[in-house]
Amino acid sequence: MSSDQDDTDADRILLLSFSKSGSNWVRYCIEHFSGRRTPGSKRQLLVEDGPAIIERQHIVEHWHRRQLLLNQEHEPGEEPEALQRSAFREWLSYLRKRPRTWRLMREKRVIMVLRDPLDLYVRVRATAPQALAGYAGNIRIFDGCKRDTLLIHYEDLMENPREIGRILDFAAIPHDLDSFDFDEHRKRSLELYDRGTDPSVTKGKMDRASRHRERLNEDQRKAILDYLRRELGAGRFERYLGRYAA
Repeated sequence: MSSDQDDTDADRILLLSFSKSGSNWVRYCIEHFSGRRTPGSKRQLLVEDGPAIIERQHIVEHWHRRQLLLNQEHEPGEEPEALQRSAFREWLSYLRKRPRTWRLMREKRVIMVLRDPLDLYVRVRATAPQALAGYAGNIRIFDGCKRDTLLIHYEDLMENPREIGRILDFAAIPHDLDSFDFDEHRKRSLELYDRGTDPSVTKGKMDRASRHRERLNEDQRKAILDYLRRELGAGRFERYLGRYAA
C-alpha cells in the first residue's frame, strides 16, 4: 500500500470500536510501527503531526450517539453534554446521511474491535440498554461491508499479543513483533491514556475481578442481551456476541 493510497479517503482503513473497547492500544501499536498519526479527539499518542494513516469512529450514525447521551450518567463534577438538535431534526439528519453510511459499507476496509457489551454498559455509565444502540449499529454496518473486514475481540487483543499482528497485517504495516516488548509498550500506552479525563480502570487485566459486568445483576444482564438480540437478530447476535451470552 503506497503512501499516496494511504492518504485517499477510499483506501484509508476505518477503525470501528465503541467507546472503551481498546482502540487506544490499537492506535498506539499502529503509530509505533508505521510512524504515522492516528486520529484521536481527546488523546494524542506517539505521533502528533502529519496525515492520519487510518480513520476512526466510535459510533457511525449520530442518531445512535444521541441514544447514548440520553441513557448515560455523567461523571461527578462533569457537565452533561448538551444535545445540539431536537429529536426530529436529528432524525432528519440521520435520514439525509444514510447514503454516506451506505457508501462507507461499499468502499471502506474496516477493522472492528468488539468488547463484551456488559462490560461496556458499566464502563460508559449506561442507565438503559438503549445506550448501546451505537454498539449494535456498528455491528450491523460492519456485517454489511462489501470490502475486506477484520473482526477483533477486545478480550483476545488483551490476552494474545499476536492479535496486534493480525491488525498490522491487515493494514499492510511492516512489523517485527518478536522484538516488541508488549509489557513495556502496554505500560507506556496506559500512561498516555491516563492523561485523558477518563483513565483506564482495568489496565488491560482480564481476570474475573476486573470485569465490569460483575457489577450488574441477572435482570440487568438479561435486559441488555435481549435488547441486542432484538437489534441484531438471533443469527447476527450469535455470530458476533454469542461468546458473551454464556
